[in-house]
Amino acid sequence: MPPRTRAGGLLCILLLACSSVPANAQDSAAGERKHGYCASCHGIEGQSFKPHYPILAGQSAAYLVSQLSQFKNGRRHDPSMNTVAKQLSTQDMRDLAAFFASVEPRPGHFTPDAKKAARGKARAAKAGCTGCHARSADSASQPNPRIAGQKLDYLKKQLRDFRDGRRSDASGIMHAIAQTLSDADIDDLGNYYAALP
Repeated sequence: MPPRTRAGGLLCILLLACSSVPANAQDSAAGERKHGYCASCHGIEGQSFKPHYPILAGQSAAYLVSQLSQFKNGRRHDPSMNTVAKQLSTQDMRDLAAFFASVEPRPGHFTPDAKKAARGKARAAKAGCTGCHARSADSASQPNPRIAGQKLDYLKKQLRDFRDGRRSDASGIMHAIAQTLSDADIDDLGNYYAALP
C-alpha cells in the first residue's frame, strides 16, 4: 500500500475511534429530543407543574434509569408509566435520564404549614432521611432520588405506597422506615421536603 494511502487509512481509523460513542453511553442531547412525550405529565424539561407527577429535573441519571427499568419490567406499578416504559429501549432510558439529570430544577413555590414542616424536619432527622436523600443536586450519580423541592402530593403518595407495600426498594430500607410513619408523620415530612430548595 502506498504511504499516502496507508496514512489516509490510519487517519480514517483514528477519526472513527475518536468520534465513536459507546452503544451504552448516555446522550443528553438525544434525551432532550426524546423527552417531548414525557412533558405532558412531567412538564417541559421535567419541571412538573402537576401535583401528582414528580419533578424529574435534577434527579440522578442512575436513579431515573433504575425507575424506568422497574416500570418496564413491572416491578414498579403505575398504569401510565408501565405503558410508556415498555416502549422505551435501554438506550432511550439512558438518554432521557442523562437529559433530566442535566437540567437544573427550578425553585418551587410551595409554602408549607410551618408547624408541620418543623415536625417533618425533626422526623427526617430521627429517621436518617438525609443519609440517602442528599439535598444537593450535585449528587448526580447517586442511586437515590433527590426529594428536596418535590411535589407534596407525590411525596405523600410515595411514602404511603412504601408503608403499605404498594412500592418497594431493592434494599427494603424505605419499606422498613415508612412502616414506622403515621399519616400525620407523612404529611409533616411532605411539608418539610416539598419546601426545601
